[in-house]
Amino acid sequence: MLEARSEHDATGLPDGSVLVTGGWTKKADWGKGPSATAERWNPATNRFEAVAPMPTGTALHRGFWLPGQEGKSLLITQGMRTHRPGLRPCDADVAHRGLMG
Repeated sequence: MLEARSEHDATGLPDGSVLVTGGWTKKADWGKGPSATAERWNPATNRFEAVAPMPTGTALHRGFWLPGQEGKSLLITQGMRTHRPGLRPCDADVAHRGLMG
């Protein structure tokens, strides 16, 4: 991985690559807030590459691959925006578009 992370999500994509999103990271100070960063593992090269970040950081979330009108989309749903006392779930689903073209 390009960035060590915990409580992130890894979603298999139709081309065989894996999208890794969010979670707690060192760059996000392991807890001041989850990361919005995303990276994709390419099985052909066995390497990770950075992709566009999510609109908002989240951890403990799930990704689902859905077809979209503006190209292919990945829906990131549920999750947490903080792990401090009084955890609150993300207010809305986050769509991450254009990952595959």
